[in-house]
Amino acid sequence: MKAVPPTLRQCPGGISTHPQDYVRVACAILTIALSLLFPSGSRAQTDREFTLAPTAGATWFDQKLDFECEASYGFRFGMGADRRFSVVMDYSQVDPARKTTGKSARISSLRALAQCRILTGSVRPYLMGGFGGLLFNFDDANDAAGGSASAGGGVEYAPWKRTKFFAEYSAAFYRMRSVTYSSSGSVLSTGERSTDALQSVAAGVSVGF
Repeated sequence: MKAVPPTLRQCPGGISTHPQDYVRVACAILTIALSLLFPSGSRAQTDREFTLAPTAGATWFDQKLDFECEASYGFRFGMGADRRFSVVMDYSQVDPARKTTGKSARISSLRALAQCRILTGSVRPYLMGGFGGLLFNFDDANDAAGGSASAGGGVEYAPWKRTKFFAEYSAAFYRMRSVTYSSSGSVLSTGERSTDALQSVAAGVSVGF
């Protein structure tokens, strides 16, 4: 990777909008998923469960962002249709630093995810996927935001009825355009739009109620 001189600032460009827009999108996706999982009628309620889970892990980035791999944290709220299918609203945050300049940033992710458990015993491997948004807050460049599509998988261990431990890997794919700025904030060059991935591993403890 070609290093960015200290007098230049490089960041992903693209849609510049308010983060509330992506909250609305994720909430709309979650509402649609819930309407499919919980149709009106006389369906039994016994297997349905609400869950809350803190998460911690690590996130790494595409090379062009020039970020160090960094610890991440967040939380998720989930609702299950049965032992196999559930939907979750997942929020995570990571505060990486530039490799070349040391300047920091804050990256927030909000996703609506569907989970499908391959097995339904006490050890439950699962697949997941969904949509959401990413918000980039830079100390050395203009902020940026954009939609994302996520996919991944993990394993869940349920030693007790209402408590589950899980670990997972996921990748959030997003479209971006690299923009290089001068020290005064002027745009020097704009790259082609490309699809990049924000990859992460996470673990947590989920409590049902």
